[in-house]
Amino acid sequence: MPSSDAQQADSGWTHVGRSKGRRGAGSTTSSTTTQAPTSQWPPVQKDMTVEQLRRDFKARMKVWRASDCRKQVCQILDRQTPDEGWNIEHAVCMASGSFSRENLENRKRSGFQFVAFVDMVNHLQEEGKAEIRVVAQEPAFTEVDRLFLADIGVEVCQVAVEEGGGKEDGSAGSRVTDYFGPSSFVCELFMERQEGFLRDLLQAEAKLVLSSIMTARWWMRQYRKAVDEDTTLDQVVSHDYQKYRMPRFDDDPNIFEGLCIFSRRPAEDDDEDG
Repeated sequence: MPSSDAQQADSGWTHVGRSKGRRGAGSTTSSTTTQAPTSQWPPVQKDMTVEQLRRDFKARMKVWRASDCRKQVCQILDRQTPDEGWNIEHAVCMASGSFSRENLENRKRSGFQFVAFVDMVNHLQEEGKAEIRVVAQEPAFTEVDRLFLADIGVEVCQVAVEEGGGKEDGSAGSRVTDYFGPSSFVCELFMERQEGFLRDLLQAEAKLVLSSIMTARWWMRQYRKAVDEDTTLDQVVSHDYQKYRMPRFDDDPNIFEGLCIFSRRPAEDDDEDG
């Protein structure tokens, strides 16, 4: 779980621009490779340091926590809390983009989205429960990004979605989808198309998901082709999950456009529907 400094950050941050859930030029949402050619990404911002990333994080967290969007997100989480509690053990953030490369617009957008993810993790942490293990995976991360994430208590998974293997001890060298499961919160931020990922996500029965792909038309077509030609993705998701559109973020409505919160329906709901 992120450190107490991350939990209690009380500075604010500037909003980011993005239209219709798309990343701008020079950013990446791919989680397909462990080490992709660095030429596909902007260079690291000159003089960027871990301390600067900490200041940005705290400033953005302050703005996020003061927003009506954050208030509505917390209300959704509270309203959907299972009878037994969330009992989240792993929180996984994928395709956030880098926080330290030169593209200012992408950097700010990635920062806002990641702050919202961290704040949701902290909200899900229940008193007396074991701390939530937080993992992030993004091929565009720089060394500064990785040091910053370690500083706030977030592990970086170096192994891509579609790569096999993984460490027996479940450490952050495992395949990122190894952290998916019934006690997981999975956050996917406009990841590029990968045929097996959606199937892995649905089969994991994650308790909570923040995602763009479970509503994207391409993924719906791919699901019908690969899994069941007579069943749409919409039908599968609506059977297993309650969906909420991410509330409007007034500082910049584009930041969360296209994202939805999915909370898994209780088992008794599944039985009644079936």
